Amino acid sequence: MTATVDGYTRFLLTVIAILLTVVAVGLWFETPPAVTTAQAMGVSSGEQLNPGKQLNDLVKNTEKFNTSMAELQKLLVSGSVKVQVVEKTDTNLTPKNTPPAPPRSIIK
Repeated sequence: MTATVDGYTRFLLTVIAILLTVVAVGLWFETPPAVTTAQAMGVSSGEQLNPGKQLNDLVKNTEKFNTSMAELQKLLVSGSVKVQVVEKTDTNLTPKNTPPAPPRSIIK
């Protein structure tokens, strides 16, 4: 099988090949920017990576979480919040007077 190409098409293909070569050479010699580990973690250049501070922040956040969980526990124990448990039956798995959930598609 032989394909014949006219002069104009050959010229355009040559120009495209030259431009692609220029882009490839430019990408080859371009030096990637150096990113330190601290910059990748979001630490600005003026700050230093401080594992002790990170650990202290983690402890403070854990203490806040524990406090909020204790408040939630007090609220539940006080009886001001009522929890309704629904018995599982063969025909009805949702509480009464609750509209059924819309169907969900597995495929996205």
